[in-house]
Amino acid sequence: MTAYRVEDLATGGVLLYAPSVGAWSSALDDLCAAADCVLLDGTVFDPAETGAVRGGAGRAATGPHLPVSGPQGSLAALARHPGRRRVYIRMDDSNPLLDPASPARARVAAQRVEVLPDGAEFVV
Repeated sequence: MTAYRVEDLATGGVLLYAPSVGAWSSALDDLCAAADCVLLDGTVFDPAETGAVRGGAGRAATGPHLPVSGPQGSLAALARHPGRRRVYIRMDDSNPLLDPASPARARVAAQRVEVLPDGAEFVV
């Protein structure tokens, strides 16, 4: 797991930036619980996609990525942190979350987890 905790010393606001998550851990759970905003690895949506990301033709071997969906996926884990702003980042080009009209995107939106368009700016 790669995660960075950024604190605004003036306001006390905390941003968690976790661009590479292979498995959910208690440490990541604790970091999410203490953050105001969580930017989380959304590289793959379905567990079946992980093989393509790790060794697919033309792709760099980027290591494992925790899928968004499934009982052990990040969306289920994020459900434990409903009071936080939660945003998926770093999606693979085959990830259905990139399509605003996809059922996958609707499922994530129903859990109040965001997928922002390219170039989006936001204030925590």
